[in-house]
Order: sequence, then C-alpha cells, then structure tokens
Amino acid sequence: MRSSHPSHCPHDFFAALEARQYLSNPTIVDFTVDTPDAYPGKVITLTAHATAPAGAGVRAVVFWIENNDDALNQFVLNSFDQSLGDVRTPDNGTTDRYSIQVRVGASWQPFWHTSTKFGVDVVDTNGNFSQSPIHFVSIDAKQKPFVQRMFAEPTGGGDIHLYAFTSVDGATVTGNGIGGVTFFLDQNGNNQWDAGTDIDLGVGTNTSAGVYEKTITPQGGWNLTWFTASAFDARASGDRFGPNHSTVLRGDATPPVVALTSLSDGNGGNYFTSDETARFYVQYSAPATMLGATFFHDRNQNGLWDAGIDTPLLQYFSGFPTTTGYADLFQALGQLGHGWQSVGIAVHDASGRGDDSWSAVMTVWINVNNTPWVTNPVVAPSSIPLGTQTIDLTFDVHDDDGVQGITQSFVDINGNGGYAETGETHGTNLTYLTPGQKNATWRLTFYVGDLPRGTYAIDIWLTDYVDVRGPRMVVPFSIV
Repeated sequence: MRSSHPSHCPHDFFAALEARQYLSNPTIVDFTVDTPDAYPGKVITLTAHATAPAGAGVRAVVFWIENNDDALNQFVLNSFDQSLGDVRTPDNGTTDRYSIQVRVGASWQPFWHTSTKFGVDVVDTNGNFSQSPIHFVSIDAKQKPFVQRMFAEPTGGGDIHLYAFTSVDGATVTGNGIGGVTFFLDQNGNNQWDAGTDIDLGVGTNTSAGVYEKTITPQGGWNLTWFTASAFDARASGDRFGPNHSTVLRGDATPPVVALTSLSDGNGGNYFTSDETARFYVQYSAPATMLGATFFHDRNQNGLWDAGIDTPLLQYFSGFPTTTGYADLFQALGQLGHGWQSVGIAVHDASGRGDDSWSAVMTVWINVNNTPWVTNPVVAPSSIPLGTQTIDLTFDVHDDDGVQGITQSFVDINGNGGYAETGETHGTNLTYLTPGQKNATWRLTFYVGDLPRGTYAIDIWLTDYVDVRGPRMVVPFSIV
C-alpha cells in the first residue's frame, strides 16, 4: 500500500511554505543534482547553496518532489508534492552548502511531466523563507537495462554462438530502451569484467526485439567455461550498463527453454514492497519430456546457480508427460531483501544429457521497496483513570530510506481497524526525541478526555521517502 499524503510531516517547515512571510529573505544561491537521469533504486545527491541575512542563520534547507508545478511545496495541504526531507547543517568543510542523498523510488510518478522535478527552499532562524523564485532541478526517468537470459552454444563448426535477451522492467523481454549488449569471456568466473584477464568479445548484433547475438571463434589459451553479457542503454553516462549475466557453454544446441516470464504483485500490478507476496510465472518447452522447474534466489546476481550461496525457493514437478507447460512461484518478498533482487528460473527435461538437460537460467529482477516500521511502542500510562485528558505514545521508527512522516494516527474507538472516523481523535504534538529519520524515537499525544471506561487502541502508520506506507501498528490501552 502507498500513500502520498501523510497527515503529519516530520518537520513543520513544509506546511509553513504555503504561508511564507517575507520579513527578511534567506536565499538559495544555486541548486544541482549529480546526475541528469536515474533509474529506480539509484541513490542521487541534491545540493543547494543557501545563505541567510545579517542577524539570522540558516535553520534548514528543505527538499521535495514538485508534482503540480505550483512553485510551492503544498505537501501537507494538497497531497500532490512529496517531501524528501530537510538538512539543518552544512556539508563538512563548508558554511553554505547543503546536500541530501535520496534513493529514486519506483513510485515517483511525474504525473504529466516527462521527468521528475525537485524543489528546494531555505528557512532562516527567524522562520522566514526565501522570497526569490523557488529553485528547481529535474532528472529524466530511465529504465534499468538487464540481460534476462543468455545462451552459449556450439555451432558445429568450432565456433560458438552467443544469445542475450534483454529487459528494462526485469521481467519481460524487450528491446525498447536498450542501446545494445556487450559480451566477454569471464576467465576467472567472478561475473565481473577484469581488464587484462577477461576476453572482450565485442557488442552483439540486434537480430530481433530484445535479442542480441554474436558468433565467436575460440582462440588457444581461452577458458571457455563462463560467458558473460551486459546490456546498456543509449546514453554516454558511465552508469549506462546494467548488471552482468553469466552462462556456461552448452554441449549441444537443443536445450529446454524458459520461454516466457511475468511478474505481478498481489494486486496484479508491478510495484513491490517487502510486506507483499509476488507471483513469478514461467512458461517452458523442451525437446524431451519435461521433469519440472526450479526457482532460486540468485543472491550474488550472476545468472547462475551457486551452491552454498544461492537459496532454493521452489521445485516444481510437471506430474505428467509433457514437453510444454507452465509453473509459478508465490514468494514473500520480505524473504528476498530490499532493493533490486534476482530470482533465477531453470527447467529440466528427462533426456539424460547431464547438464544439457537443463535450460539456461532465466533471471527475473524485482525492485523490492522496504516498508517503514514501528518498534517499542509504549503508551504511558497504559491503564488510565476515567477523566484523564491525554496520553502519550512513544515509539521507535525505522526505514532504510528514512521515515518521511506519519500517514495516520488516531484512537480507534470502535476497534474496526479502519481509517479514523468521527470522534476518533488524531495524534498531536509530534516530538522528535532523538535525531535522524532512518532510526529514531518519536512521541505523539492523544486526547482521550471524552472517552468512557473501556479498552481502546491507538492505530499508527508511517510513510517513507520513496512513498511506501508501512503496516499498521496497533497499541492497546484501557480507561478504568
């Protein structure tokens, strides 16, 4: 579940932007981003130089995603813009430079924009924002290039033919957004390019949508065990290459084949969080009777099964003689981890050809967004006498990308676990007991003076800086 409109923001600067006073004018001198484009999961750095007028200092520089081109951050009021946080101290060794690192989220949808637009402003120690025009920078969204599967097969004349199949969403083969594929012979099998050791085989020829091929003639002294490919996009940037994908040389050219894969979340979509279960679906074919399919977590993300490193997820058996079929895996994503994860899929026929009875590994890449979570919730006191006006909830917040704020918090009077309804009071007076946003301790106050005796609960959700909403935390208390 996602939400782009938390009812509480960690800092009140964002709400104040809508009603800025111009009694004095701190200034944003410039605003830059360290890359012109990025794919989901990449960490980018936003940097602004800010100054304050005489008699005041810079209190904070605030950053956000600007989604509706109103030149103001209306994050709290209109739910369009998305806070990225604030920076209160200058970068080390500087007096006026403020930087923030953020991980590009798959949910950063630019509405009608063709790029993601970031805004910045500054507030001084008197509470005044700049009166100059808001500064903006943008990055173009780009899809990450992948090699999903690769074959290395003998031609019968001593040459070896290489095939690579590309993807930009990690699940379906396509040539859209792909600039090409480069191949190399991995002499030491580490799935990395080692200059002076590995053999550069050059760029493949695009023979059909998402398919790149190359024929090579082996030379004396080459280790022909591991072949590796990497897809790249059409930019000149150094990060244009996707992850490497390796395969081993086959003994013949009639292997079983993973023909098609698809990936979806529990709602039939393609946005994934660590509290969800995803469906990995595969179709296969083979020249001999199929035995089954194997799914595994490719932990070192090299496109190969490595015993002792990778983790088996499912062994699927056909159950009846067939040369075509399908299999699917329903996988709890929290077991895979956070960020880009790789699931390998291979099928096995009954030909008795040893390693050649296995298909090459088809890799499905999935970007798992972590969910913010709460630990150590304490209601003080947990049992209160009738007529008590307020209670405090103290809790620890956690998230790899930083907790942006509280999506909703309220006293659940009727115990239905839904959103706040009439008479169910929201938390107020959010206090930050420790610094930081990835791991911190917060406190909220709730008014309970009108409640009769009974057992109640406080419900709370968090939202992080890639716009992912965490699970509901329920904290009981009673009035006696």
